[in-house]
Amino acid sequence: MSDTLTLGADPTIEAVHNAGVGLLKTDTAAADEQLRTARNLLPQAYEGRPEALILHSARLERDLGQSALREAINGMPTSEMSDQDRQNAIHNQARLVGDAAKLLRASENGISALMNNGTDWSEADRARLNAEYGATLSWQARRLLGKRAIGFPQANATNGARELFDHARLRLKIGDNLYYETSNNMHAARFEASEGNVGTALTWLGRAAVSIGLHAIVAPKDSVNSLRTAFRLGKDIALLKRRKIDHTIQAGGI
Repeated sequence: MSDTLTLGADPTIEAVHNAGVGLLKTDTAAADEQLRTARNLLPQAYEGRPEALILHSARLERDLGQSALREAINGMPTSEMSDQDRQNAIHNQARLVGDAAKLLRASENGISALMNNGTDWSEADRARLNAEYGATLSWQARRLLGKRAIGFPQANATNGARELFDHARLRLKIGDNLYYETSNNMHAARFEASEGNVGTALTWLGRAAVSIGLHAIVAPKDSVNSLRTAFRLGKDIALLKRRKIDHTIQAGGI
């Protein structure tokens, strides 16, 4: 079996996509616009490469879902709002949460279809598919927790998120993206810490330490992002332990 990566991203579209991802934590509106621009450019960039088009489309749908979820959390109604403004904010949150669910489901379905379409994928392609599928499952877990944090709880959200984080872990272990793996491990650790499950949180932190160490060996320059994620979420876990931040909101922190 060839080890050639045929599902690699077009570098021009990848640059536009990454610029949008870089804005997600500071300006969701600008991020959303950038991600949609990248999506509009996909058909021409991937002409003659239908499978690569499906994969990049699924990645963009995942990040657009992330953008919608972040915007919903950032749009929490406040006590200073009028009754009408509060109702409008809640209605907008419900719309955004629904959008996030649809986009993440489309991402999951698109990648799953590629994995199960009968293609004899190379090892490199299969690793890429597992990584992207695992990343989407991890965001599905965060979507459940985000819904709970803003007041739209879903039945069995806690157990559902726990299962999704673990399913994501299994996919990411055989994937090719150590940043995704570190992020999933750290978010799962923060979730378990918020639930008061110290032992399980420590297990996830141990997994994160391993993925960070591997990242530093395999790709030292790229491992900076893993270290930043671990540091940020590690601070949150310490604050949770000291009861310095609200557990419910932090469980939905993304």
